[in-house]
Amino acid sequence: RWGDAAALYRRVAEARSGESPTAMLALASIRLEHQNDAREAKRLYRAVLDAEPGGPLAEEARWGVAMACRALGDAREEGAALQAFLAHHSTSLSAPKARKRLAELDANRDGRGEVAP
Repeated sequence: RWGDAAALYRRVAEARSGESPTAMLALASIRLEHQNDAREAKRLYRAVLDAEPGGPLAEEARWGVAMACRALGDAREEGAALQAFLAHHSTSLSAPKARKRLAELDANRDGRGEVAP
C-alpha cells in the first residue's frame, strides 16, 4: 500500500500544481519512514525547501532533512541540518529534540571534530 500511496503523491508532485510541495513532503515522509529510501527523502525535503523556503511546510521539511541525514549515517550533515532547523524554528515543538540530538552529536566527536562510530 505504501507503494501505491507513493505513486499517487509522485503524480501530484510532478503535476507542478499548488499541491506539489505538499505532495513532495508526503512522498518524502513515505520514502523515509516506510520505504527505507533516505537519500530520495532528503532530495524531496530539499525540493520542498527550494520551492518555499519560508512557507508553511518549511519546518517539517527542515526536520525531515535532518532525519534523512541521520538515517544515512551522515552525522556532519545531520548536525548542519539541525542547526539550520534551530536557526529557523527555534520555538518549534521539535526544537528540544533538535538541541538534544546536537548535544549527542557533539559528545560523540573525537579530537579532530569527527563523529566517533
